[in-house]
Amino acid sequence: MDQYSNIEDLLADDSFIRWISHSATEKERAHWEQWMAEDPAREVMVREAQKLHQSIHYDPFDTPDFKNELAELEETISQYETNRVPTERFSHSKSNYVHYWMRVAAVLLLTIVTGWGIYVGLPQSDPDKKEVKIEWAVSETEFGEKRALQLTDGSKIILNADSRLRYPQRHTGKELQVWLEGEAYFDIVHKTGADRRQFTVHTRDGDVRVLGTKFNVNTRKNQTEVVLEEGKVKIEKPDSSRSSSISHVMTPGEMVRFDSQQNRIDVQAINPELYTSWTEDRLVFEETPLHEIAYDLETIYGLEVRIASSELGEMLVSGTVSNDNLPVLLSSLSRLLEVDIDRREQLILITD
Repeated sequence: MDQYSNIEDLLADDSFIRWISHSATEKERAHWEQWMAEDPAREVMVREAQKLHQSIHYDPFDTPDFKNELAELEETISQYETNRVPTERFSHSKSNYVHYWMRVAAVLLLTIVTGWGIYVGLPQSDPDKKEVKIEWAVSETEFGEKRALQLTDGSKIILNADSRLRYPQRHTGKELQVWLEGEAYFDIVHKTGADRRQFTVHTRDGDVRVLGTKFNVNTRKNQTEVVLEEGKVKIEKPDSSRSSSISHVMTPGEMVRFDSQQNRIDVQAINPELYTSWTEDRLVFEETPLHEIAYDLETIYGLEVRIASSELGEMLVSGTVSNDNLPVLLSSLSRLLEVDIDRREQLILITD
């Protein structure tokens, strides 16, 4: 069982504080990176813990010695009470005094956390309501397979080949979150009034936040690529030090690319059809280099594609082909490119 079930557990761990403050040992850093990689939801919890850690003005390069500080606090409290409080009040044990002041400190910290939560728009817990346990579902596709999903709020998702999506079986509250590995197309229902909610797609590189829109997310090539077809989305990612974040609000016809290592979000004007046509069993090319088409074949069908020469790989291709059947696709590409395409089991050879 995971001993870190919430943000408080993380912030109580000195090793975690050193990790997010960039002073951890190699062993500690490897431990936390492995822990976060085991569950995509943990990355979100880590980012929220970092924000909380920063909001109470910790020095990110100076992790306190909690034992020494607790001893100093106890001594200060004792001196203060000796000077102000009559002797008979000291019938309580030293332990009770420490526990009392720890409770006072906890109340002060809770005040800070609550104010910070309101400031950034985090939902506050209601003591009169029971916490709803979220049951998660996972949908995965094999090479050469696509899968259509419909969430309980009416939103539609098409998962491309060799992809994985984690999502709640039932939507509750004001935020709907999913985690994506691979590529998916999203058609998110726009909600207004009391039903208004935020939809978030988490990737290993950052988050895509929307209210209602149509867009494509691709997490291959060691980066996240987002293409916006309709509506508006906000891209948000932590910088490489994980001490702050950068963001960009997209408009239709834009493509952004970002990864976990670079402190930037690259923006480009594109034709969305080039990146979303796969949802309709078509591939559309517009002066697309042949080596990019070869990469698409490898990621969609799990094949190895070899191009006879680098010059051939730079050939620019424009046109539309069907991709619901691999043999038909290869035949169509051969005619479109005026090249020979030979398939030998899991290997495809493209020659002049």
